[in-house]
Amino acid sequence: MIDWTEIRGRADLAPIDQQLAELLRRNSPGDSSADLLAASAALVSRERRFGNSCLRLEAFAGAPFPSEEGDELPRLPEIDAWRTALIAGGWVGSGEGHEPLVLMEDRLYLRRDWEAERRVASAIALRLIAPPRDLDPTIWRPRIARLFPPDPKHADQPDWQAVAAIAALRRPFAVITGGPGTGKTTTVLRLLALLLEEDSELRIALAAPTGKAAARLEDSLRSDPDRFDISEVVRDRLPASVSTVHRLLGVQPHLQRFARGSDSPLSADVVLVDEASMVDLLLMDALFAALPDRARLILLGDPDQLASVDSGFVLGDLCHAADIEAGASQELATSAASLLDSPLPRCSGSGPLASSVVRLRRNYRFHEQPGIGTLSEAVRRRDLPAVRRALDEHDDIVRIDPPRRAADAIAPLWNGIESILDAASPAEALAHFARIRILCGLRRGPLGVAAFNAAVEQRLAIERGLGLSGELYPGRPILIRTNDYQTRLFNGDVGICRQTQKGLRVFFPSPEGPPRSLSPARLPDHETAWAMTVHKSQGSEFDRLLLVVPPADSPLCTRELLYTGITRARKQVWLVANEGQLQEALQRPTRRATGLVEALTR
Repeated sequence: MIDWTEIRGRADLAPIDQQLAELLRRNSPGDSSADLLAASAALVSRERRFGNSCLRLEAFAGAPFPSEEGDELPRLPEIDAWRTALIAGGWVGSGEGHEPLVLMEDRLYLRRDWEAERRVASAIALRLIAPPRDLDPTIWRPRIARLFPPDPKHADQPDWQAVAAIAALRRPFAVITGGPGTGKTTTVLRLLALLLEEDSELRIALAAPTGKAAARLEDSLRSDPDRFDISEVVRDRLPASVSTVHRLLGVQPHLQRFARGSDSPLSADVVLVDEASMVDLLLMDALFAALPDRARLILLGDPDQLASVDSGFVLGDLCHAADIEAGASQELATSAASLLDSPLPRCSGSGPLASSVVRLRRNYRFHEQPGIGTLSEAVRRRDLPAVRRALDEHDDIVRIDPPRRAADAIAPLWNGIESILDAASPAEALAHFARIRILCGLRRGPLGVAAFNAAVEQRLAIERGLGLSGELYPGRPILIRTNDYQTRLFNGDVGICRQTQKGLRVFFPSPEGPPRSLSPARLPDHETAWAMTVHKSQGSEFDRLLLVVPPADSPLCTRELLYTGITRARKQVWLVANEGQLQEALQRPTRRATGLVEALTR
């Protein structure tokens, strides 16, 4: 039988895991099921820290309680006995009552996560149940042709951007997905123009999970409309600003809730969320709660990228449930064929979700750097021979065997680092820094973020006499770690320290004009940013980057981390990884335990 005291003393559990387990154990009947209940509760809580919204009993049944240290801990029961004992324990229900844990088939949830998952699935189902809108070809065909003009170079291929726009026009819920460079932002900007041509009074709200991603979408909005054939009225009505999802919902951090919800919905007819792969289950639940019944929701994102650091993977589950590799549904393809001159898309998907989720396939970014595009696609397909060929045949991707020390790997970017320090102005320094980055899979360890930041600063101290780690010095890049509305700095924003007549100041890009500066004393929580994690880089792009893959035995050595890191680059990637790391990453896709796919497809 399970002995909770033995697990508590030896397992790698966070305090919150143990506290939940102890609370339920103290209030359980004094029989043998109390220890199993405590162990199960601790395991559910632990799994949330790994991004799972539930615990799949079958993944752990009959095996020792997991230990990151490799200790042999007591074994968990076989699945039938485990399920029976949990139900008999009194604190696990089917969702009908108020029990703190919910068991659905073989999935054990904390009640909050189960309720959030159920609400998200229900909200999506309600938006899919309505019949799709008929688009009169005499009206919509010329509009679509003007904003999605045929490309003579690809006349024999489906225009997936136009198909995605048609899907979003026909239904109140749509997902537009695809890798970097496939034109998600361009597609949605043209889509918004189509919607505004029909109703210029539409209220449109744009959001992204992080300040960095919001700023990048904002930049695209400023530059792209000039390329489209749209009226001045529509051009003026296109939204010019993007907020974080938290700010859109009116986050109240001290109360741990949002101002916007079912009782006070958003004042919007269309809500669009970029980089939706980073939106976790609870935040997506809050977004749906604040969405007016008649509002249209459009999600943009890449399901092959890293998921949110919090629990759930809503975008990935949606794409999985829709079977995006099968192409559009026949129902969507038939409608698109009446509106487009391009050939019918490949169609084997079925159901309303497959009519609402469209994957963009053509890449417009990597034609001049085909190695990056070829390598990223090979990684996405988990094709090791294709990965090897890409590395052998292309100059824009270079593999480097991992050195023992971070200092031995920074040479490829050193000229770029020096250009930041030698820049003539803050704007020039920020521009140089925006072009290069060291990305690591791990924060700690000999080849982690901390080690690379220290290696760069030690070399700068020797060659230029600049300050060591932890000190401010001219040229030091700063990464903001929290949202601070008072200074208008957000998690993921980067700045550069510069010496001025007023002393050291930290300069940040400003969409309104020249960089703005702040006193170091006003900075919210921050860290040095010569190197950052791949997670922190999401929503960003760099001309040249050094990508440091985690060791093969690290759980973070995954296909998604490798793919996300590679696709941050526009021109050049130095890949710090050996053959074993690449093979392990391709064989270890991130799989999050959720029940959303089952809820969407049942």
